[in-house]
Amino acid sequence: MIRLLSSLPMDISHSNPWTKSWILWICLIIMSYLLAFGPVVWLSMRLDPVKHQRTLRVLGLSYQPVVIAIAESPAPMKYAVEECLQFGAPHHIHVTHGIDRGLFWQGPGYTYTFLSY
Repeated sequence: MIRLLSSLPMDISHSNPWTKSWILWICLIIMSYLLAFGPVVWLSMRLDPVKHQRTLRVLGLSYQPVVIAIAESPAPMKYAVEECLQFGAPHHIHVTHGIDRGLFWQGPGYTYTFLSY
């Protein structure tokens, strides 16, 4: 057992450079996915829900884990996310306060459900 532990690298600086590279790429991909949530929703708000049903459905499903994580978060976090989404929304669209059941917004004459669960 001690021999096995001594063969392991004690820190990542002496490990294979590919290991550091893969860790970096995985972290960058995860951060990019999370940081793109706002712009993806802002873009979705600008699409016509009738003409772009498939695109909006794919975007909604691809960000389902993020919406669920936000819905399960404390109320101040939900409020902050709603305010950020409203900040980037077109002037005629209003983000509704129902993020505990999904993500919804209202435009002139319609309400769109980006994702509900």
